[in-house]
Amino acid sequence: MDSLIATAGFWIVFGLACAWLLPRYYYARDEKRANELRYAAIIIDTLVLLSLVLPWIPFSRGGPASGVTLFMRGDPLFSIFAFSAFAALALLSVGNKSIILKIAACLQILGSVFLFAAMLRLLPGTFTMTFDETAPIFAAILMLCGCVAVLLLWQQLQKRKR
Repeated sequence: MDSLIATAGFWIVFGLACAWLLPRYYYARDEKRANELRYAAIIIDTLVLLSLVLPWIPFSRGGPASGVTLFMRGDPLFSIFAFSAFAALALLSVGNKSIILKIAACLQILGSVFLFAAMLRLLPGTFTMTFDETAPIFAAILMLCGCVAVLLLWQQLQKRKR
């Protein structure tokens, strides 16, 4: 019964969030909304990069190893993810031209794909994590939210062009 209540609660909150977000960002045509989406993507990328200082590999899997440690080790998939997130953040921060923002959106999406690929390779199988080892999960959720933000931004740029 508790699971049913939790599931219903999630879908109610999700539905209300969608009912608020879609008219505000998908159907709107003003410059203010595009800037809000750009700032949201900047904040999300900043939080993802800040999560690199937290433990990413649990103790049970040979850790604790932070995201910075994984990057310094030279793990190729993880390094591409970190570089893509950093480059997207840099482009979103300095550019307001349509082409720069679209490149940043592509880098954001690329970073999400490489984050999942890196985590599947670094942490295969099922294992128990403690709360202080959940940085990759939060980073993945944030990256997916960032993808939604940059895709909505891309859509706003397309509307502005017309």
